[in-house]
Parts: sequence; C-alpha cells; structure tokens
Amino acid sequence: MSTDSTDQHLAIDDIPHPDPSEQPEVPPQQGTSLQMNVAASLLANVLYLVSRLFVAPVALVYITLEMWGIWGFCFTLIGYFGMGAFGISNAYIRFVGVYSAQGNIDRINRLVSSGLAITCSAATAVMIGLYFSLDWIVNRLKVSPELHETAFVLLYGTVGVFMLDLTFGAFQYVLTGLQRIVAERVVFILSFMLEWVLIIGLFWFGHGVYSLLYAFAARYIFSTFAYVYITYRALPGFKVSPFLVDRTCFDYFIKFGGVVQATGLLAMFVGSVQRLVAGFVMNVEMVGLFDLGEKFPRMATAIPASVNHALFPAATALEQGGTPKELSDLYVNSGRYTSLITGVIMGFLACFSFAIIAAWVGPDPKFFLAAVLMSMFTLPVQFHTLTGPASSMFKGIGKPWREFMFPLIHLGVLILFVPLGIYLFKTGEGGTELQQQNTINLSILVCVAQTIASFIYMYYANAKFGISQIRYFVHAVAPGLVPYLVGLVLLFATKPIFAPYHGDRWPTLAILVVVGIVYVLLNMGVCWFFFRQEERDRVRGMANKGLAAVKQKLGR
Repeated sequence: MSTDSTDQHLAIDDIPHPDPSEQPEVPPQQGTSLQMNVAASLLANVLYLVSRLFVAPVALVYITLEMWGIWGFCFTLIGYFGMGAFGISNAYIRFVGVYSAQGNIDRINRLVSSGLAITCSAATAVMIGLYFSLDWIVNRLKVSPELHETAFVLLYGTVGVFMLDLTFGAFQYVLTGLQRIVAERVVFILSFMLEWVLIIGLFWFGHGVYSLLYAFAARYIFSTFAYVYITYRALPGFKVSPFLVDRTCFDYFIKFGGVVQATGLLAMFVGSVQRLVAGFVMNVEMVGLFDLGEKFPRMATAIPASVNHALFPAATALEQGGTPKELSDLYVNSGRYTSLITGVIMGFLACFSFAIIAAWVGPDPKFFLAAVLMSMFTLPVQFHTLTGPASSMFKGIGKPWREFMFPLIHLGVLILFVPLGIYLFKTGEGGTELQQQNTINLSILVCVAQTIASFIYMYYANAKFGISQIRYFVHAVAPGLVPYLVGLVLLFATKPIFAPYHGDRWPTLAILVVVGIVYVLLNMGVCWFFFRQEERDRVRGMANKGLAAVKQKLGR
C-alpha cells in the first residue's frame, strides 16, 4: 500500500497505522497457506466441540445441577472480562503482522511489552475489585448457604485463571499475527485435551466440583508456557521488558481496538442477557438448564464460524482489486454456505433434542426443560450465525463500524421487549413450576428478539452490498431451513423405534447415532440440490482428485 493510500485510509477510520516508510521494505514472510490455516482452525474447533460434549454428562454424575449452574455462571462472568481484552488481542494480531512484514522486531517487542503493561495492570485491578464484590454476587445468585464458599472459590479461581490467559495470552496472538496458526491450534488442541483428561481423573479421585477448576487452571498454565516457548523460537530477537513499554503503542490498542472492543462487549451483553436474568431474578439452577439447553446450538456455531474467518482476507483482496459484483457474489455465496452448514446441524438438534438430552446427561425429568430450550434456540442461533459473513466482510473492506450495528440493533429490540417481559414474568409461591414457566417465557422473548435483530441486520447488510432482499432470502436463508423439514420427517418415521427405549440412555444413544448418519446423508442430497452447476463440477473435481490420489498410493 502506498503512503498516499495509507494516509487516505487513516483519514477514513481514524485508526493508527504504522508508517511503512519507517523501515526499509522487506519481503513478507511466507506463512502457512490460507487453506491450511482454515483447515487447522476448523479441525481444532470440531475436536473442541467433541471434547466438550463429554464434560457435562461426566460432571453431573459427581455434582448436583446447582453446582453445575454455578460453574456455568463462572463463564458468563469471565466472558465479560474476556471481552474487555478483545480489542487488545486484535491489535496484537494486526500490528505484529505489519511489523513482521517490515522486519521490525524492535517494534514488535515494544508492542507486546506495552500490551502486557496494560493487561497486567488491568488484571490486578480486576482481581482486587472482584475480591471485595464477590460476596454480593454470590448472594444475588441465590446460592444455597452451604455452597457459598464453593461458589466464591469457583468464581474467583476461574477469573484468576482467565486473567492469566488475558495477559500472557499475548504470545498466542503474536503467533497468529505471524501466521503460525497451525502451531497455535496444535497447542490449543493439546491444552483442551489435557483439561478433559484431568477433569475425568480428578472427578474419579473425589475432588468434586473443584475438579473443573483445577483442570481449567492446568489447561491455561500449559498453553501459556507452550505459546511463550514457540514464540521465542519463531521470532529470533524477540524479548519483553518493562523498559520497552512505549506510549506510541498505546494508540494501537486504544483506537484500533476500540471499535472491535465496543462491538464485542455489546454483543457479549445481549448474547448472555438471558443467563444473567435467569441467575439474578430466578435461581442458579435455571442457569444450569440454560447452559445445557444452549450448549449444543452455541457450540455448533464454531463450525461455520471457522469458515467465516476466511472471508476477512478474501473481502480485503476483492476490495483492493475486484469488482463490486464479485464482492456481492462472495457475500451471497458465503451466506448460503453458512446457512446450509448451520441448518444441517441445527435441524437435527431441533428435531431430536429430547433424545439428545436423554443420551447426553440422562433421562431424568429435571432435564426436560433443557431439551425444550435446545429446540427453541436452534433457529434464532442459526439466524444469528447467518449475520457472520456480513460482519467478517465489513471488517475486510475496512468498515468495522458497520459490524457494530448488529449488537446495537439487538440491544434496541431487547429494550423494546422489556415491557412485555415484565408482563409475562410471574411472581408468587409457584415453586419450580413457576420458575420453569418464567424461564420458558424469558427464552421465547430472547429468541424472538434475536431473530428480529438478525433479520434487520441482514436487511441492512444486503442494502450495503447492493443485494436484493428477495435474492438473499431465496439463495441464502431459505436453503438452511430445508434440513428442518428433513429432520421432522425423520423424527416421525423413527418415533416408534425410540419409544421402547424411552428412559434407557445407551440404546437411545445407539439409535441416535444411526438416525444421525441417515439424516446427514439425506441432507447431502439437499445441499447438492442447492448447488449451482459450477459448484457441482468443483465438488466432482475435488472428489476425482482424491480418488486419483488414493489409487496412486494403492498402486504403489
């Protein structure tokens, strides 16, 4: 990018950019290919999802639902602290990449040292403030008196571990900025697998709910040391020191990260408002049921989200050298692929939620509400995921403020729903039944609000990319709804098979696996139907190349 174009871009977004003239031009490092990075990210996320599936059923054998609800609220709490460093992590990734391309190791050292000075100071203040306010939070959660000390230790411990990651996690972001994503993802995989093994082992040896905390701490201690080691190996001349703190680097974190920071914080709030209300207004068991009901839909979004990240550089490339039509086509096609992938996953969760919950955590009637919530959350989560391509491409073309529109719209819709929520919320001595009804009412309001906000944002994004609303609905939204119809047909066809084993966990799981395979095969036909001819030809070409490679190896 020339100096003139850099100055013009700076005037548009008021974000600090390093001056390329400060250093002699050097060839950029040849990083891992985009395809390899996407594949590594996708594989890591899929493995992570698989490992997380086994945590809840194992934990609920050893601890109560109330304890699980406390643990679930820990992550609602640390999620807010995590979003507090969201802008900083993006600044690391962007400017490490810029300075690496310039060969300016000294600026990387100053950038990381300055970032650590900011995050370490903030982490210290958070831990001190949390210590004096945590008793109030525990009381507001309506935790049983005998679990107050346990809740205090879990909440304070998880935040402490997370502060470790938010500060020294800088080394992870340095690796991402250096395009060493494969190495970073390998450490990620090893760390969460270590956590999973430790959870099982610690529960087995009788450490109770603290097993989750100990394993969580071990995971981040291991990953921190690994990222530090790999960073020093990957970047000769790299060092961190308080004497390298540079005030000029603060602007990168404050101005560049500010836009992404505001978006992330607001999105975090509107995305977790139902848990906050369930925890503070009702009781902590409702948080546990929310966690169980939302877990599959929320975790499943990591699969299409991994693919959406590749849109950032693709949109940037088209914005620099492509045509507006190519950019709009990329937007529509990415929306359709995201819709199909998400629809296949969510359609199965929506139609077979009761069997999934029964096979996952057991057929206990207390989990009935979790199955209802799972079915309710699938479509709203799918529509929310469908906003991802627009957000990625807005950042890719240098318009990050447009991404901020979605959480702003979502918050506005939620505020409009507050009077209706107050009307529907019932008080009295109804006990568990009353709380469950309030939970369902709350979930309906949240789901409807999220759906409305997603469609408003899609309407806004379509207008910005010059796409007809009808075209986007037909080509992107509608294909993702067809898998739900496939799931419903399969559900009614297999009900007589599930019925004799109602309440029997393992036969239900076995039938679910077989039905899931049939469901996926049927939806492969659905995806093929929606593919255009050139897309079908591309799939055939990839399949033929794969078969040719296999035949060649077998021939050898």
